[in-house]
Amino acid sequence: MELKNPENNEIEFEVSDEVLKTVIDAKLSSFDMDTLDKLESKTVKRLLEAEFFIQYSNERISQSIEEIKNNIISKSNLDKSSIITCSRKTFYNDKVLKEYIEKCIENKPDYFNSKVLKDTQENYNKLLDLYDKLYVKIIDTQNLKAKIKELEKEITDIYEEKNNLIQCIHDKDKEIYELKRKLNINKVIQFKSQ
Repeated sequence: MELKNPENNEIEFEVSDEVLKTVIDAKLSSFDMDTLDKLESKTVKRLLEAEFFIQYSNERISQSIEEIKNNIISKSNLDKSSIITCSRKTFYNDKVLKEYIEKCIENKPDYFNSKVLKDTQENYNKLLDLYDKLYVKIIDTQNLKAKIKELEKEITDIYEEKNNLIQCIHDKDKEIYELKRKLNINKVIQFKSQ
């Protein structure tokens, strides 16, 4: 298929039907739709026209983007321009001209949302960093909770051991008391028997 310029009848854009069919088949397959060989000829013709328009539009958009990039206000584009008649040296040495151009470059329209994309990327990177830090803190918190449970278990065990020791001491004190009492009784009995 081809598109001719109405003014001079020259071919402005051209894509072979085979290329279009290959592109359409790939798209139909990715869209989980029937391939061209299963469709009616009228539908195939319409799809070819639609894909040709899509290809043409994409080409025009690409060209327009390149045109915009080549004409965006920048020092290098100003330096290359045939409109500017001063030398490169003057361009950089004339303080007023240099400042004026720098201010214009700073305030130029952001046709491609570069600043928004840059800011979004920076915010995304900050969020990723924050996510990583938060993830580490969550893991640290979980580790601390596990350590606290472990220490609480140790405290409980130590408390039980302490109570057992106190009971043991109490039992030994009783035993000592009984032994002392028996000893005193034996002393009294010995004393009386003398």
